[in-house]
Amino acid sequence: MPRGCAVTARDSLRQEAMARAAKARISPEIMEQALLTERQGRPYIVELENETGRPFYRCTQEGPSRILYINIAHPFFTDMYASDASTPRFRDALELFLWILGTSELDAADDAGRLTYERERHQWSQHLAAALPALSKIMGDL
Repeated sequence: MPRGCAVTARDSLRQEAMARAAKARISPEIMEQALLTERQGRPYIVELENETGRPFYRCTQEGPSRILYINIAHPFFTDMYASDASTPRFRDALELFLWILGTSELDAADDAGRLTYERERHQWSQHLAAALPALSKIMGDL
């Protein structure tokens, strides 16, 4: 993550550890250590999350790893990524596309650039959620 970023990779890792620790009812320090151990040697990780009303993806730098979170509560997940017609190759292609968007956001030159990507990600998510039912009517199951 570039220097000068408002949220550091360490801060992101701590935030994720605190959120998971609260759900698991364990100390954030133990969860943070568990995450670091789990992610050792894994610079890129894809994880699923369930966040109703949130964008279909997000990418964060947490400690040594970049994490691509795919939101299972968004129609992108059910209608495209995990649909019956989805193949491993198709999912890999979708992940590659999301990695490009996500790493571009993380690598933006400054906070203004990252904020632009964040705003756009929310817009893309809303437009995608609105467009998928229409596409399904035209093409059937994706």
